[in-house]
Amino acid sequence: LNTLSLHDALPIFFDKFILFLLVIVIISLLFFSCWSVISRLMQTTNLWAEPLMRHLVFLSLFLGGTLAIANDQHIRMDLISRYLELKERKKTEAFLISILYLLCVVFLVYLVKASYGYMLLEKETPSDAFLTLELHHMLFIIPFGLSLMSLRFFTQALDKFVFIFTLEKKIKVSKRVIRE
Repeated sequence: LNTLSLHDALPIFFDKFILFLLVIVIISLLFFSCWSVISRLMQTTNLWAEPLMRHLVFLSLFLGGTLAIANDQHIRMDLISRYLELKERKKTEAFLISILYLLCVVFLVYLVKASYGYMLLEKETPSDAFLTLELHHMLFIIPFGLSLMSLRFFTQALDKFVFIFTLEKKIKVSKRVIRE
């Protein structure tokens, strides 16, 4: 029987939830795009459709970025790891990647703070985005999406650190077995 620990199950649940949200957002984008085209053909105006679609695109970018980080499908340069010795490559590469991920977390936290400040600045000058929502409500997508990405980078960095320490234990055990 294969059971998952909380450490393994939580990221899987988180990624499935993000994927579910992404599918909902993309279906909504398709629906509102078709609605916008049909309403233009009928010569009616929907002033709320364009801003809604623009913010849904923002949300889909952040959700997709979060999934790319989770699946290690983001852009990464592996220049340093090419010059490392083969026996130390995995450990050193995991250490370097975890440090880079933590730097990404710091940068994203700074961006979350800046985007939250921008959202509060927009709150001072109220303007309608669509229907009854104001623009600052829709701008909440930006700090929310950046927070999701920073959380995912942080969990990926922790996974790399765990990999380093479990690899260290495996190497010690294998050396002991070889000596015996």
